[in-house]
Amino acid sequence: MLKKAILLINTLFYKLKYKITLGEKSFIGGKVIIRNSVILNIKKNSYINNLEIKGVGTITIGSNCNIEDLFINFNHKDSNSNIKIGNNVYIGKGTKFIIFGKLSIMDNTLIAPDVSIIDNDHIIAKNKKTIDLGVNIKDIEIGTNVWIGTKSTILKSSKIKDGSVIGAMSLVNSCLDKSAIYAGIPVKKIKDIN
Repeated sequence: MLKKAILLINTLFYKLKYKITLGEKSFIGGKVIIRNSVILNIKKNSYINNLEIKGVGTITIGSNCNIEDLFINFNHKDSNSNIKIGNNVYIGKGTKFIIFGKLSIMDNTLIAPDVSIIDNDHIIAKNKKTIDLGVNIKDIEIGTNVWIGTKSTILKSSKIKDGSVIGAMSLVNSCLDKSAIYAGIPVKKIKDIN
């Protein structure tokens, strides 16, 4: 009873402090830190435990989601950064999203702990300061019923199609077929799922 009361108080506090739109029976536990300007919409029956967001952007989290511990770094200047998480999505502890464009994660997807999803990389040129050149940004799409194994990295312009599985500690940097198992650095198709 006391734990539930504390959870309700935390949820109300964060909802008011950060102007979070929160659906029915959704809760926020642990610690929430939001820096800069973020629009956060959480639909019904979702639970978030520990969330840190930096930068400017919009996040929509669907119904029946469970997010254990998530760090999000948006672009600090551009408000076009956008993350859309579908329904029935699980995101494991220690996961990091560095999103300057768009990330979409569709329904019924599982993301294991310590996964990194990054939609940008630095522009480089001979005899130029990399810090002054900016970044290349390409959106990332993760389909329905996808499972991403622990400590995997998903890079810019990746598309993981419906029903695919990414093995632990893999690197995704391309468009993958649906209903297949992938693993490696970079990933290679291991087999189709029947």
